[in-house]
Amino acid sequence: MTTIEIKIHSSDNRPINIEPIQIQVSAEFAQRLNHYRHALMRILTFGLRFVEQNIVPKAIDTQHDTETSLAVSSADDALSPEDEQEHVRQILREAGLLTELGPELKKRAESSTATLEEVRAIFDRVGGPSLSEIVLEQRRSKPW
Repeated sequence: MTTIEIKIHSSDNRPINIEPIQIQVSAEFAQRLNHYRHALMRILTFGLRFVEQNIVPKAIDTQHDTETSLAVSSADDALSPEDEQEHVRQILREAGLLTELGPELKKRAESSTATLEEVRAIFDRVGGPSLSEIVLEQRRSKPW
């Protein structure tokens, strides 16, 4: 296990008199984090926002003790890429963020002949928000 320490600073980067947060992760997980070291603050902020807004209520249990949380992280590190994808899908399903298409939408999708490039071109001609922005706005408007 590797210990990672998060030091608390003010917005102008001055240390604040708060005890640093220490977490223990596997060496493999620490290597994965190291790849994102310059974006960790944004990643933590984004993840915390989801937890606080209860967007992933079943996926993250904030009441677990450190040992339980570490066991979950360690188990996730051991997954193959295919198993990790399925694990993420399962978490998203449990959180209500991933669902199967209903019969009507399946029928509409099967009968569609538009390619992704054609859809993007249509949105570009019309102007306004991108398809990703529309999806994000729809997700924000849901009463999770």
